[in-house]
Amino acid sequence: MATGVRCDDDVAEAFTKFKLQQEPFKLRYFIYVIKDKKEIVIEKQGEREKTYDDFVENLPENDCRYGFFDLEFERDDGRPTS
Repeated sequence: MATGVRCDDDVAEAFTKFKLQQEPFKLRYFIYVIKDKKEIVIEKQGEREKTYDDFVENLPENDCRYGFFDLEFERDDGRPTS
């Protein structure tokens, strides 16, 4: 079912580079918003030194947003991952 909301070209490119941690998207998070009920755009982004608390603080209290957060953690075998 199509919603009529399209994704801005910058969003797709930014997401691909974000998940591969390529410059200039070596970031901790992205926050997206649907602009004018028509298009998904990047609203905010957080540098690598930002935390999950910073991410949450950037979310509006009474409005919808979408986001990606790169969480770093250690596996059961001790290997770091994100």
